Amino acid sequence: MNKKFYSFLILFVLGLFSAQIYSQNLIAGWDGDGVTGENSKPNDVGWLSSVDGVPWSTANSGGGCRFRDPGEDNCVGYTNEDGTENLGRQLMLRWDGSPYNTAVYAYPVELEGNSTYEFSLDFLLGGSSTAPKNMTVGASTTPDLTGQLVAETFTSTDDVKVYRRVSILFTTSTAGTYYVTFTGAWAWYGITNLYLEKSDVQLTELNKQYEDLDLGDLMGIIEDIDLPTELGTQGVTVAWSSSNPAVIDSTGKVTQPEKYNAVVKLTATVSQQVGDSVYSLVKIFNAMVEGIIPTPDEVAQWDFNPESISLVEGVTQVTDNFSGFVGTLKNEARIRTIGETDQYNVLDLGNGTGYFDMGEEIGKVVYSLLDYTLCGYFRIDEDYAYINNNGNFYWTFSNSADIDADKNGYMIGSLKAQSQSVATNYYNIGNQATSAGANAPLGAWHHFAFVQSGNVGIIYLDGVEVARNESMTNLPAFAIPKEGFTGTLYNWLGRSNYKNDVYLRKALLYDFRMFAVPLSVDDINLDYLSVPATLDLLNNAYAENPDYIADDLQVESDNLDPGDLSAVTADLTLPSQGTTNPDITIVWKSSNTQLITNEGLVTRPDFFDYSLTLTATLIKDGQSVSKDFEATVLAKEGTAFQNDLMVHFDFSEIDENGHVVDQAEKGFKGVSRNGACVGKIGTSTVYNVLHLGDSIGYFDMGEDVGKVIYNLTDYTICAYFRVDEVYEELTRNGNFLWAFSNSEDIRSDALGYIICPLNNQRHSITLDGSGANQQTVSAGYAPLQGTWHHIAYVQDSELQTGTLYLDGVPVALGEITHLPKFALPREGKLGTPYNWIGRSCYSGDAYLRHTLVYDFRIYGKALTDDDFGLGGEMDVTETIVNLDAAYEEFYDGLSSISFSPYKVYSVNGSIIIDGLNGNEQVAIYNVSGQRVKMSDQSSAISVRPGIYVVRIGDFASKVIVR
Repeated sequence: MNKKFYSFLILFVLGLFSAQIYSQNLIAGWDGDGVTGENSKPNDVGWLSSVDGVPWSTANSGGGCRFRDPGEDNCVGYTNEDGTENLGRQLMLRWDGSPYNTAVYAYPVELEGNSTYEFSLDFLLGGSSTAPKNMTVGASTTPDLTGQLVAETFTSTDDVKVYRRVSILFTTSTAGTYYVTFTGAWAWYGITNLYLEKSDVQLTELNKQYEDLDLGDLMGIIEDIDLPTELGTQGVTVAWSSSNPAVIDSTGKVTQPEKYNAVVKLTATVSQQVGDSVYSLVKIFNAMVEGIIPTPDEVAQWDFNPESISLVEGVTQVTDNFSGFVGTLKNEARIRTIGETDQYNVLDLGNGTGYFDMGEEIGKVVYSLLDYTLCGYFRIDEDYAYINNNGNFYWTFSNSADIDADKNGYMIGSLKAQSQSVATNYYNIGNQATSAGANAPLGAWHHFAFVQSGNVGIIYLDGVEVARNESMTNLPAFAIPKEGFTGTLYNWLGRSNYKNDVYLRKALLYDFRMFAVPLSVDDINLDYLSVPATLDLLNNAYAENPDYIADDLQVESDNLDPGDLSAVTADLTLPSQGTTNPDITIVWKSSNTQLITNEGLVTRPDFFDYSLTLTATLIKDGQSVSKDFEATVLAKEGTAFQNDLMVHFDFSEIDENGHVVDQAEKGFKGVSRNGACVGKIGTSTVYNVLHLGDSIGYFDMGEDVGKVIYNLTDYTICAYFRVDEVYEELTRNGNFLWAFSNSEDIRSDALGYIICPLNNQRHSITLDGSGANQQTVSAGYAPLQGTWHHIAYVQDSELQTGTLYLDGVPVALGEITHLPKFALPREGKLGTPYNWIGRSCYSGDAYLRHTLVYDFRIYGKALTDDDFGLGGEMDVTETIVNLDAAYEEFYDGLSSISFSPYKVYSVNGSIIIDGLNGNEQVAIYNVSGQRVKMSDQSSAISVRPGIYVVRIGDFASKVIVR
C-alpha cells in the first residue's frame, strides 16, 4: 500500500522590543481605524474566532471582547516596560468564559509569496487571573491552528498595566490570505500597536541547507539513522527532537517496538546566527519504524461467535479472531442470538449504558495506522428516538475517557451523522471529519465503513459511497499519539468519549473489523466482506427470530427461585449453576452491593429498610438470559427513627473533634468547612448560629443525612437565615441555603438533587439536572437583607403538592410528584453523598456568603400552618423577633457598641473610632478572623475595602469600608 509523508516549514525568530522604527504596516486596519459606536465590534472589522459564543462588543462599551481607547472605558494608566506611556488603542481578547476559553482569535492579511515577514505587537495580561500568564502568537494559512506556519509562546509582564513588545518572523510560500493568530489562558488580554512588515533579513545559506536536508527513505526503518548536527561550512547547525524517543531518539538511535509499527515525528531545527539574532527553520520528517512483530493488515474482528466467548469471574469476554484482543461486555450489554435456521451472535447494547470495551492493546495499533479501514454491521430499532442526539458512536478510540476535560485526541465513528472524525485534541481543536451529514437509517440491518487511503477518507453505507473528503490529512499515527502514551486507552463500541453524550442504544452490532489497509469498493461488496449478501442473511435471521433463547436456558430461567427476599436479614445462597442443566452458568449482580454483594453477603443498614434488585444472568454457549428479583434488606434492630424530627442542627453542641452534633435522636455530625464557623448572638438569650463567611465557606451535614433524604415521602425542610445587607451577589446563580445531591457537580454528572436557592427563594427536586425533570415551588424573589427570615418547604405525598413557607406564611403552592424516596435513589448508594448548607451542587455557582443560619431541621412529616404559627412547634414569628433582637444586642460574644460611649464609622477607606480615652483595648478583625495591625488607635486606621469587626473592651461593632 502507498504511505504518504509530508514535511512542513516553520521559520521564526523571537524578539523583545521597547521601541521600533516602522516601515509600511501591512496590518494597519487591525483596530478598525478607530471606529466607535455602531459597527465597532472587532468582528465587524475583520477579527475572527474559531468558536461561536464570543461576546463581541462595541468599542468602549464596558464588557466583552472590544476595542478600548485611552481615557475611555477605564483604559488608563498603561505603560511600556521602559516606563513610557502607552496610548495605543487596546483590543481586549477574552478567554475567561465558556466556550470561548478555547478560542483561536485571528485577523486576515494579504501577503506576497516567497517572502519573509515580521509581525510585532504589545500585549499584557489584563485581568480575570494573576499575572504573569502566557499568550501564543502565530501565523497561519487558516483562521484556526490547522494551517499554522509558526507559533511562539510569550510570557506577559507581572503587572496588568505594563505592556511587553514581542515579535515573530515567518515566511510565505504563495501569495494569498494569511492570518495572525492568538491563544491564551483563562483570562483576558490586551493587545495594541500591531505591526506587520516585510523583512529584509538575508538567509541564503540557511535556506539552502534547509532545502538540501534530506534523510532519505524513512519507511520500514529497522536500523539507526544518521541525524546531522552541522550543515555546510557557514555555521548552520541542526538540533533534533523526537516525538517518541523510546523508538528513535534525538541522536538517531532506533529501537524497534516489540509489536506493531511506530510512526515517529523527527523535528530538525536548522539555525544560523546573523548579527545578534539567531534564525531558525524547522523541518519535520515522519518516519515509520517497523515492529519486531509488524502491524498486520487484518488487525481485529469481533463477530461474537460462540467459540470466542468466555466467562471470567462473572464477566463476559469476547476474543477477536485476528489478533487475540480480549474485549469485555459492560453494563447491560449482552450477547444475543438471532435466527433459527441460520443463527448469528450479535452484540445487544441495550437501552441504557451498555457498551463493549475492546481493551487497551488494540489502542497500540491505532497509534500505527496510516491507510486503514474500520467497519461493522448495525441494526437500530425503528422506535429509537435519539439518533440525532450528540453521541451515538459506533466506535471510539480515545486518549481520554473524558475528552471535554483532557482534550488530547481521538478517532470516532458516529451514526448520528454517519461520520468519521480524527482529532489531535478536541472537536474544535485539530479535528477533521468525513461525514454524510445524515442520521443512520433505522429498522433494518446496515453496514457502516470508513476507508482512509492517502489523504482521502470515504464513508460507505451498505457498500455504497455516501461521503468523501479528499483533504483528510489527520492520519491516526500522526494526529492521535501523545507523549507518555503507547496507544489509545479507551477503545469502545457503543460509547462516546464525551461524558454528556448519549450511548448508542436499542442497537445491535455485528462483525466489527479493523484493517491496516484501505479496502476497495470491491473488497467491501464482493468476496471479501460480501456486504449485500451478509445484509440479506442478517435481515432474514432477525425476521425469523430476533431474540433466540435455547430451550434449556429458558427452562432454567423459569425454574430459578432464590426464595423469599421480602425481609432479608441474613446472607443468601445464590446458585452459580443450573439445576436442570449444570452446564448453565448463573452470574448474579446486585444493584446495591453495600446491602447485598454479588455473592449474596448481606449488610443490614442503619435507620431504614432498603430495597434493591438482584439480577441473575444465565449463560450457555454465549447465549444469555436475565431474570430480576426484588429484595428488601431490613434495618438493624434498634436503629429505626422513633420520632418525626429526623435532623436538627441548631449548632448548640460541638464535640471534642470540632464536629457539630445534630440534636435530633441520631446525633449526626456535621463539619464547618472553608472558613465557615459557629458563633454566638445575643445576651438576654444566646443563640449559636452558623457563619458562612465571605468566601467559599459551607456546612457539610455528612452522608448519614443523605440516608434520611433517600427515605422521605411526606417531609419538611426548614431553617432560619440572615443575609447581610452588604452582600451584593444574592441574585447570582447558586446561593443555595441547602443542597442534597447525588453528584458533587450536576453539570458533569446529572444524578438528581434537592436544592433551595435564595436568589428566588425556591425548593426544587429533580431526577437529573435543571431540565424538564426538575419540579419547583418558588416565591420568585430574593429575601430582604439585613434581617432574620425563616424558609420552609412542606411536601404532602398524598395530595402530591409542595408548599413554600416564608417567615411562617405559605406563599407558593405547586404540584410536586417527585418524592425523594422514589426520585433520588441511585444504584450503589444509600443516600445523597453531598449534603450541604451554603454550597451549590453546580460548579461555578456562587456560594451563599455574608449569611448566618440557625435551627436547620428535617422532619419526616408535613408540618401544618399551625406548626409555624404563634405557639406552634416552630413559632416562627416569635423566633424571628428574638433573633433580630439578639443580633442587635450581641455580636459574636460581645455587646453591641450602640450600648457604649463609642462611635465607629468609616471615611475614605479608613475606620474612625470616636470617644476613646486612651485606656481601652481595641482590636479590628477582618471577616476571616485575621487581626488588622494598628500603629495608633487614636487616629484613622487605613484598611482595604471590606467588612470588619471592631472590638473595644466588652463591646463590638461591624463596620463596612467601601
